[in-house]
Amino acid sequence: MSRIMAMALALSVLTLPAQASEAATACNTIVSAEGKSIHVEGSDDFEKYQGRVPPDLAQRRAIAAWQSKVASACPAYSVRWWRSVARTIDCQSGMGKSICKVSAAPAPKLFSLSWLLPK
Repeated sequence: MSRIMAMALALSVLTLPAQASEAATACNTIVSAEGKSIHVEGSDDFEKYQGRVPPDLAQRRAIAAWQSKVASACPAYSVRWWRSVARTIDCQSGMGKSICKVSAAPAPKLFSLSWLLPK
């Protein structure tokens, strides 16, 4: 029985780097996302915040969208925005709405084997 367990463990250890390297190559690139907020009376944002839409709402939504993308596509990488690399934030406001585009490369999780793999 222990021989079978040892073989199963060895097999899983051998296939782990192949799976992790595929995820590492897909997640070493920049991930982008967009967030919007509308400040016009009658919009959902205007009603939700009772006319006081936060000025950074579009940026917060863009970062939340980026985190969601990283969580679904790159499980071995951290979804923390502050740990990401090469961050860019581009926000534009006008005509009662704000649009923010964010992009960054996610950082490997601290307690993950992905940082051991060659890049």
